[in-house]
This record gives sequence, structure tokens and C-alpha cells, in this order.
Amino acid sequence: MLRCALKSSYCVATKQLRSRFSTWSKLQNRYDSHLSDEINNIKSHGLMRPFLFTVSIGTMSFAACSILQYELSKKKIEKDTRWTKRNRRDDKTFDFRKKLNLWWNDLHEGNKVAAAIIGLNAGVFLMWQVPSLKSSMYKWFTCSPAKRLTSPMLLSCFSHSEIWHFGCNMFVLWSFAPLIQSLLGTEQFLAFYVTGGTVSSLASHCFKIASRSTIPSLGASGALLAVLGACCIERPEARLSILFLPFFSFSAQTALYSIIAIDVAGLIMRWKLFDHAGHLGGTLFGAWYVTYGHAVTWDKRFPIVRWWHDLRTK
Repeated sequence: MLRCALKSSYCVATKQLRSRFSTWSKLQNRYDSHLSDEINNIKSHGLMRPFLFTVSIGTMSFAACSILQYELSKKKIEKDTRWTKRNRRDDKTFDFRKKLNLWWNDLHEGNKVAAAIIGLNAGVFLMWQVPSLKSSMYKWFTCSPAKRLTSPMLLSCFSHSEIWHFGCNMFVLWSFAPLIQSLLGTEQFLAFYVTGGTVSSLASHCFKIASRSTIPSLGASGALLAVLGACCIERPEARLSILFLPFFSFSAQTALYSIIAIDVAGLIMRWKLFDHAGHLGGTLFGAWYVTYGHAVTWDKRFPIVRWWHDLRTK
């Protein structure tokens, strides 16, 4: 009787396991089928839209920043002229405002640009903390080839949902902003940053299609690695250190080679902790830009500036 009871229990357990396995297999097959449909849908759209979006963002960024440089230069000349025509007035009414202005004026121009970018990222980060906005944030501020939208390729570069991710990226931006601004200038830095972030999203997009992945990504890491790549090419002997290991330093050239090697290994080994394709795309874009890219982008801005000048003076 005991043997019969054990046999009966074994049969029931076996049926339950088979039932669960069958249910899991159906769910897995359904997921695989859905993923396959998504990938086929992506392939039917091709890479043309993401590629054209990236080129458009790069073109508009450099054109807009060329016009911005013209307007700021003109405003500065007019301001200096007005300043020489009036006496300086001491007003001690707003001491706090004066101190704030002094602090701001003492900042490096690169840190001023970084402060604006950090403020924008902080605003998006706060939006992530609102539960009612989660679905909209996933739709617009994460980048995945499963989406028909292309705007998240840019918007995701200013998006962080976790405080550690936001804090680390913004610290790196604040640290390297003075150097990259000194190399490129404020307006070129802005255009370079936006374009670098979008190019990194395109690289991530291409790799995900090739590897049949629809995992969404977000963060400023691609744009920051474009900045880091440019700085390492221009200042290869500069000494760098890791945030949590300040006593351990290494050359910028070593850092660049190490970053590229880690990301290539991540792509080969299919590590999923970071978006290695996006990181590698940003790094290579930054290195390419300071070596060759500026000659075919920023250095060709004068026809746009001339057109804008003629339009403004009509």
C-alpha cells in the first residue's frame, strides 16, 4: 500500500512538473515568437531611419551652434560697447545675487556648460521618480530597436532612472568639461556632445539588431565617452585616476586603449551589464572627431554663418 501511495504521489508530481514545464515552454515559445516578430519588424524598417535621424541631429546641432556662436559674439560686442558708455554703479541691495554671480563668473566656461547639461539631466531624472510618468519615460527616454520612434536615440542620452548612474555620469562630465571646452570652445562642445550621444545610440541600435536584442538602454555614457575619447587623443600623456581609487593613476592613452578593449570584450562575450556597443560607438566618434571630423563639420560652418548674417541684416 505504501508503494502504491508513493507511486501515486510520484505520478501526480510528474504530471504537475510536466504541466508546469509545458506552460513554461508555451510562454517561452510565445516570447521567442514575439521577439522574432519584433526583430523581423525591425529588419523590415531597416537602419535607414535611425541613420538619417543621426545625420539630421548632427547637422542641425552644428548648424544651430554655429548660429549660437554668431549671436553670442555679436551680443558680447554690443554689451562691451554699452558698458564703456555708462558708469559702473555699485548696488549693495542684492548681496546674495552678487555672490552668486561672482561664483558663477569664477567658474570655468566648461563647467558652466556642464552645469546646464547636468540641470537638464537632473530634470529628466526627477521625472523618472514620478510613478505616473513611468510608461511615458520608457516610451520616450529609453532607446530600443523594438520602437518605431527615433527621437529616443537623442532623448535617452539625457536620461537616468537611478541615482548612482546619474551621479557617476554627471561627475565625469563635470571633471572633463573644462578640458573639452578648452579644446573645442563652448558652442562646438555642445554640438559635439549632442552628436556624440546620438551616434552612440546608433551604434547600440545596430548591434542590437545584429544580436537580435530589444533590451532598452539609457544614459549619458555614450556622449561622455565621446568626450573622454577626444580628450585622450588630444592629451594622451595626461594623468587620470579612478573615482574610488584616487591613488592609482594612469595615462590618458592607456585609459583610451583599456576602454576600447573592455567594450570589444563585452561585445564578444555578450556582457549585459553595460551597453558596450553604445560606449564603443561614443569613444570611436570622439577619437574620430578631433582627428578628422572637425574638418568636415565645424570648420565648414562659415557658409551657414554668412547666410544667417545676411538674413539678420536684411
